Amino acid sequence: MPDAGAMMAFIKASTGKEPIVIGKPNSHIIDAIIEKYNLKKSELAMVGDRLYTDIRTGIDNGLTSILVMSGETDKKILEETIYKPDYIFNSVKELKEKIE
Repeated sequence: MPDAGAMMAFIKASTGKEPIVIGKPNSHIIDAIIEKYNLKKSELAMVGDRLYTDIRTGIDNGLTSILVMSGETDKKILEETIYKPDYIFNSVKELKEKIE
């Protein structure tokens, strides 16, 4: 199944224009949230299970990054990555219990 890169190449080839990527890990989505809700980066955290999208989004945008180990990332991947989260939880449930 084609991924987003293939679809972007199709758009570029058919229009002659480079698509603007607004999804993770780019800053556009974070900037839009900050503007819409009048927030500061210090008030936000990025929570996710993927290091190269979710955690990288937090790191690249100056947000607290929280990894939940209930998805794609395992201990081996975590040990080998350059994207080091600020916090690690085994699950979203564990995270919820911690912040309550």
